[in-house]
Amino acid sequence: MKKRVTLLAAAVALSMATEVPVAAAAGPVEYRAIAVSGQQAPAADPGVVYRQFYPPAVNDTGGVAYVATLGNAGGTTEIGKALYAGPDTGPLLVAREGTQVPGTPDGTTFARFDGIYPVLNNRKQIAFDSELRGPLVPDGSSAILAGTFGAPPASSPQLVARTFDQPTGTAPGTVYIGVGVPSFNDLGQVSYGGGVGGGGRPNEGAMFAGPIASPQVVVRQNDPAPGMPAGVTYLTFGSSGALSNNGQFAYAAALTGPGVTPANQWAIYSGPLGSPQLVARGGDAAPGAPAGVVYEAFDEPKISDNGHVVYLALLAGAGVTERNVGIFAGPAASPRLIARMGSAVPGTSGLNYTDFGSHVDVNDRGQTTFVPRIGGGGVTQANDFPLVLAAADGTATFVAREGAAAPGTQPGVAYGIILDPDLNNAGQVAFVSTLTGTGVTAANDRGLFLYDPTLGPILIAREGDLFDVGGGDLRTISPTGIAIADSPFYNRSSLGDDGRLAFALYFTDGTSGVFVATVPEPGCAAGVVAAAALLLRRRRGREIGRNPS
Repeated sequence: MKKRVTLLAAAVALSMATEVPVAAAAGPVEYRAIAVSGQQAPAADPGVVYRQFYPPAVNDTGGVAYVATLGNAGGTTEIGKALYAGPDTGPLLVAREGTQVPGTPDGTTFARFDGIYPVLNNRKQIAFDSELRGPLVPDGSSAILAGTFGAPPASSPQLVARTFDQPTGTAPGTVYIGVGVPSFNDLGQVSYGGGVGGGGRPNEGAMFAGPIASPQVVVRQNDPAPGMPAGVTYLTFGSSGALSNNGQFAYAAALTGPGVTPANQWAIYSGPLGSPQLVARGGDAAPGAPAGVVYEAFDEPKISDNGHVVYLALLAGAGVTERNVGIFAGPAASPRLIARMGSAVPGTSGLNYTDFGSHVDVNDRGQTTFVPRIGGGGVTQANDFPLVLAAADGTATFVAREGAAAPGTQPGVAYGIILDPDLNNAGQVAFVSTLTGTGVTAANDRGLFLYDPTLGPILIAREGDLFDVGGGDLRTISPTGIAIADSPFYNRSSLGDDGRLAFALYFTDGTSGVFVATVPEPGCAAGVVAAAALLLRRRRGREIGRNPS
């Protein structure tokens, strides 16, 4: 499998990111504890308990998925990992390390769940990848599985793809030589990157997509590139492509063949499985830019549930004398310029974009999120990185900004580095930020926030805070104690369209837990537990994407 296309090698270092002043909203937040260290692990022998957790993912209809490390009754000895999924009121066991892999020879077991990325759709289905082990299993073997979760008994996951099996629709003798991380949509379609070999062809990278029972090759190295002259083929592409809930598949690819030069070798495609359409290509006019400005290269696109795409593009041509990047988004047939280095920030006075990080996202409304660097009046190194929520016309709202007061904290505490945001179709944005200012130490310098279009940004959790894990059991969040799952490339999200934000917390006593916070509709605020009732702040907090040790 080829490495991900990386356009922004010299892009903004998020370690310098910053936040903009926004009105603090002390809105109501409802918390739910999903699983906590020391609790009996579902479908495990008596005395087998949860020990630690990886960051959870959610769907839009009350589902949650997470990997947990299991231990003995005292929780001190690890005895493997297990994957759970289901309603957040009672997740069920999906698979466990050391157990038989469905659809494989006896003795083939799940080997490792470290770092896997389970994804949920809204049909009570889950897809995930795992390394395999067994007497007939070559080293390095892996598989993708998918299945249904719901009321007990949970359905057994079904084998989708496995190293050394033949991919559907390929020539005899063709086998997978690797499978990557899956994406999953509400049509029950799965997509993933991988490698293939045999069948009279060399080892090649490929992308696969389709129904669980029969995914097929969508893109393969050396295959003809759609919409190109005869002889132009795929040279390489990104890691896995992006799959939408309406069955659209988007990806970036490098081309080779007659007439292909460094100026036009990169392209973006999107469309139904089996019939991708050219969205943009190097050398094409960049929409919304002055005449003579063209695309040169692309980062991997993301795609919304309804098929809107967003991508970063390196620009060249008339008047472009140095590195210049733009963000483009919209329907695949008509993307538009949202932001460009050197251009004004719409909706602001005297501010301009000077650079962009590599993380962009788009929702069904055509809204995009990104963390740019800005310049202009009043901008310094202490406040030049905002988290932007841009409307379809590019008008920018600063959800947060380096140097701005962080809501839910004491006076003098400000946002610092803003990490990869997670955007839903309601226009809510979850993000982790470092903190600076009065009383901030290494023990309380990171927080988890949720921006709501009505309520503004709300502090969900912070390092060093006391957090009620249930029944008045207060535990202190550790200095590396906040983790969310955000991977728009794999349809994996910590934030559902229903307003549920799932996260893992790690505590100073060595325990951890999986929790869901919900910001209710404004009209439903009465009677909901206020944030302070469950989160008693002593000022500490921190981290995105932590894995348990």
